[in-house]
Amino acid sequence: MKHIPPDAALDIASLGVTADGTVIDRLGEFAGLLERGAGGRFGNLIGPSEMGRLWSRHILESVAFIPLLETGVPVVDIGSGAGFPGIVLALFGLEATLVESRRKRFLFLMWVRETMKLGNVRLLNGRVEDCGPFPGRVSFTARAVENPLSLVQRISVTSREGFSLTVRTGEPYSHPPVGFVKELPSPPLDRPGFMVQFRHPGTGFHRGNGGT
Repeated sequence: MKHIPPDAALDIASLGVTADGTVIDRLGEFAGLLERGAGGRFGNLIGPSEMGRLWSRHILESVAFIPLLETGVPVVDIGSGAGFPGIVLALFGLEATLVESRRKRFLFLMWVRETMKLGNVRLLNGRVEDCGPFPGRVSFTARAVENPLSLVQRISVTSREGFSLTVRTGEPYSHPPVGFVKELPSPPLDRPGFMVQFRHPGTGFHRGNGGT
């Protein structure tokens, strides 16, 4: 399969995750949709040079979120963009809500969901602080975040019960509310970095509902 290496299962296993042939085939299908959609009616989904490292940078970094997420807890992926990590998490069977404020990328995610028949994906077009409340305990994810602590505060207005936020960063945050830090292996990823999980006890109140 184009963009998926022959030793894909070994790369995934090195991140502490298992994947059978069906999951790997589905990852290949998603990669094909991303290539078809790039530069067309959905705009520039990823940079022009990114297809060449789609596996090592984008797909594997998305898989690396999985060991830090609580089993059975729904995921809300903030700023899903071209589907990383949200679509990848869904292909591994997680219940995922993808939050994307940019209209063209939101439409791309809709196209992927419909084409791949992803019944475990929900889509929200907006900013996370305007899309709540998110009932129950939630695992939030975000792959590209300039200020994770600011994002924790933005999420807190949407979540009555406790939540976690897992992000990919270039530096190992250590101050509260950090709950867990894991260095990413490079290779198989094509750049060094860290998965950092922030934890918040929740706010104890609800807001108006802005989701779709």
